[in-house]
Amino acid sequence: DTDSNETDSGQKITGTNGDEKLRLPAARALGIDHVVNVQKDNALQMVQELTDGAGADVVVEASGAEPAIRQAFDLVKIDGRICGLGLSGKEDINIPWDTSIIKAVRLVCSMSSNWTSWERALSIMAGSKIDLDPLITADCALHDWQKAFALLQNLEAIKILLKP
Repeated sequence: DTDSNETDSGQKITGTNGDEKLRLPAARALGIDHVVNVQKDNALQMVQELTDGAGADVVVEASGAEPAIRQAFDLVKIDGRICGLGLSGKEDINIPWDTSIIKAVRLVCSMSSNWTSWERALSIMAGSKIDLDPLITADCALHDWQKAFALLQNLEAIKILLKP
C-alpha cells in the first residue's frame, strides 16, 4: 500500500562535467527521468522540488567521491536509505554523522553479491528486458585490457566488452 503523501518523481542521477560526454547522455537514453550535472545545477534543490521537500527514498552512492558521499546524507529523506557502492580509495572520510542520526538514515554498503545475483543479471540481459547498448561504449581484445582500463579511467568509456 502506498502512502498518499508520497510523490512518484521517478529516477534521478547526478554526475559531473566529466560525465557530460558519455555517462549523462547514456542515463537519458536509458530513460532516467532527471539527469543533473552537480557542477552546473543544484541536486539538493532538484530533489527537494521533486519530492515536495521530503528528500529521496533511496540514494545510491556509486562514485566513492567524498563530496558525493556527503551529499547523499542531504539528499535522503528522514528514515531513508543510502546504499554505498563506490570505493573512496581513502582510509578515512568525513560524513555528516549528526545528520544521519537526526534523519535516522539506514546506511547499507555492498562490495559484491552472491552467485544468484549474477544469474539473475545474466537472465535479464539475455531476455533483452533492458537495453544495455547505451552503456557499452567500446570493445577491446582481451590482450588490450590496459587500453580498456585507460579508456575507463579517462572517462572515454562507460562499460567495455573484453573479447578473447
